[in-house]
Amino acid sequence: MYYRYRPFSELSIKELMYSELFLASTEECNDPYDSKGFYEFSGRLDYWESLVNLLVSEIGNNNVSGLQIKEIAGKISSLCPLTYDEALLLDISQLCFEVLKDFTLSQSLAACFTQILQIYKPEPSYFACFSKADNDPLMWSHYASQHQGYSLIFKPIDGKLRQYPPLQKRSISRKTPNGIAPNSNYGLPESFSFQEVIYQEEVKPLCGFHRLPVAVVGGDLPEEERINLVTSQAEQFLHKHISWGYEQEVRVSISPKMSWVFGENIELSSLERLFYYEPTQLVGIIFGARMPKGNKDRLMEVLLYRQEQLYRSEDHERIMFEFAVFNARLSGSKREIQVEIDKMISSGQEIDKSHKSFESAYDRWKNGWGIKFEGNKSSRIQVLG
Repeated sequence: MYYRYRPFSELSIKELMYSELFLASTEECNDPYDSKGFYEFSGRLDYWESLVNLLVSEIGNNNVSGLQIKEIAGKISSLCPLTYDEALLLDISQLCFEVLKDFTLSQSLAACFTQILQIYKPEPSYFACFSKADNDPLMWSHYASQHQGYSLIFKPIDGKLRQYPPLQKRSISRKTPNGIAPNSNYGLPESFSFQEVIYQEEVKPLCGFHRLPVAVVGGDLPEEERINLVTSQAEQFLHKHISWGYEQEVRVSISPKMSWVFGENIELSSLERLFYYEPTQLVGIIFGARMPKGNKDRLMEVLLYRQEQLYRSEDHERIMFEFAVFNARLSGSKREIQVEIDKMISSGQEIDKSHKSFESAYDRWKNGWGIKFEGNKSSRIQVLG
């Protein structure tokens, strides 16, 4: 299986030349719901009582009775259902004052309510989009400047895209005055798993209370329910409306989930979201049907140089694959895109279809054969899937 990086709209070669992988945020996408989590608070009274009790405990006030806690919880419950965003905007100071008749105490409870929801709100997810499709006309039109761009082809290894070891980012660091330590780190993976996007017609909101500290919902959730909850929360980042199904999207992503350690909801800067992928996993390119010849020639020069450089000595284990060059073509008899193999790059050398080695090189590429380098040792290996 090969995955295609979404087509590029202009002749930007940094993803090629420098093996850059940028993980975008929801705000940077054309779909405003991309990777958005949907959570909702029900009117479940016992959960609201637990939350109000937590607020009272957090501000250290012993003058609020159990009866008053129940009454405040009932008032908030009557406003439900509330989305997480609606709850964040909710000012409960007036509700508290109606029960407590104490302005300062009511203000403190309201501020604590907002602070807790802010810390535990659905964390952002950052992602790069790939596709299993290579010939969809809409994608070539929308993302590749009317077919003038190109698409990159990647080979997953163990279902993942690896970070380039010499430039690997291992963690994100923060000063965390509100956390459990003055400074905290968020560990980053050595590789990113390719995950298929789940297309659905309707949104099924998850329980907002399960975003909050365990004191709110209790820690005795059955193991099966806990696993289902964790799975559902993770899959929220992969849900898209069914209208996007034509993209056949697969993505890699990260999502910091350490707000309880950091004491705040973590957002990553653009630089923190810039990674360098293992360059040997880039194994092909598709030139758009309307790409100017000059641009193709420039990219081929880069590709030949790049593939030659990949054979230089490296300390880390890696798998070298041959490189396939495809052309997209506008069909003259149908409204469709036809993707055709043009040439192979093997051991830094360009091999066109007239060369005697072309068919064997292309067969190796299609079947996932590469050369595994481990120090001074090398062996041919087939990477399936």
